[in-house]
Amino acid sequence: MADRPPGAPPPMPPSQHISPSRRDGMSAHDEKQRRRKTCFFIDECGVRLQLPKLPVMTAQCFFHKFFARESFRRHDRFVVAQACLFLAAKVEESAVSLRSLVRECHGVRYAGKSRAPLDESSERDVKRAVVMAERAVLYARRGVSFRLSLRAAR
Repeated sequence: MADRPPGAPPPMPPSQHISPSRRDGMSAHDEKQRRRKTCFFIDECGVRLQLPKLPVMTAQCFFHKFFARESFRRHDRFVVAQACLFLAAKVEESAVSLRSLVRECHGVRYAGKSRAPLDESSERDVKRAVVMAERAVLYARRGVSFRLSLRAAR
């Protein structure tokens, strides 16, 4: 058995591997489908926003980690996905404006469907929801330690 890195949590017993979504009655198949489809959504939004691949992959990691602690039944996965992409773009120093993120993601989500573009009021509501979801993603990550190393300039 391999040694754990310092500060790593102990492995979870098999009885605790049930996700919050599964505890809320969602089937494993449905959860897997939602994860897969939402990752495709994040990827397509990243392409539309002309983001490098690293922030897109980081957003997908944030998304998976968020839903490892939270249930799909309690959060709008598309809003959380946008929040993860917004946060990951900032973390990976490829920041995008919230306005362009919301508009492009709306276009991806409703591509090929008869859905009107966002009006000013709806856009404001989605922006507010994305910022609130970003905060939820950050709070859900509280249990994950961040390592910071500083080196003195010479």
